[in-house]
Amino acid sequence: MHAKTPSELIDPAVGGAVGVLTSAFKCGHTVKRVVLTSSTASISQSSPGNHVLSEVDWTDSVKIVEEQGDKASPFIMYRASKSLAEQAAWKFVREHKPQWDLVTACPPYVFGPLFPGSLATLGSSMEEWYNTVVKGTKTADTLANVGAAWIDVRDAARGHVLALQKEEAGNERILIVTGHYKFQDWVNSARKFDPELPKGNESYKPEEAVHQTIFKSDKAARLLGLTNLLSMDQTSQDTLEDLKSRQLL
Repeated sequence: MHAKTPSELIDPAVGGAVGVLTSAFKCGHTVKRVVLTSSTASISQSSPGNHVLSEVDWTDSVKIVEEQGDKASPFIMYRASKSLAEQAAWKFVREHKPQWDLVTACPPYVFGPLFPGSLATLGSSMEEWYNTVVKGTKTADTLANVGAAWIDVRDAARGHVLALQKEEAGNERILIVTGHYKFQDWVNSARKFDPELPKGNESYKPEEAVHQTIFKSDKAARLLGLTNLLSMDQTSQDTLEDLKSRQLL
């Protein structure tokens, strides 16, 4: 995320979402449902304090971008772009009343075994995981105090498939989240399977970690049946094995 202006992120995000829906509306006579990948970024809050968020919430980053313009951080611009793209999709459905319905799936950081065979083509989530766990690039303070929400890529994919299949998911916005972490949690998890990896912050106490943002994911379990999600340890183990099989570790 290196945008200098909000439009660098917002315009393609909104245009891409609306463009796909427009094509489905004009040409997709056999289309029954569109599942749009949104993000927890469209929900996350930038204001200080603790937040428990669900599908009814929208990020405050749009307002911040409106107020700050080019002075807003690229991360705030990114959040605004995800929110505005999703809002544009819902507006399209309200105005055009297509023969198909819409589901928006909102995953957080997506970790797990890789699809590309090169570190140069890693997505932003896995690039951060790799740099943190394998390269040890984060400070002790960051490892213990900074984190987010996550889901394994295989569960994220399963959530999208279920969103297509489950009739009751139609016209719903659904968070698909496994849990929350501090970066040291991933370091500790990965070292169970490869003790040679960087130790990180050995004074970190996970039981004392405070997660300022919590995403409620009960809707995905209720509507989609998205349960029995892969654990952090399973994701770590499978990811490390995948990296080794590709000679990337």
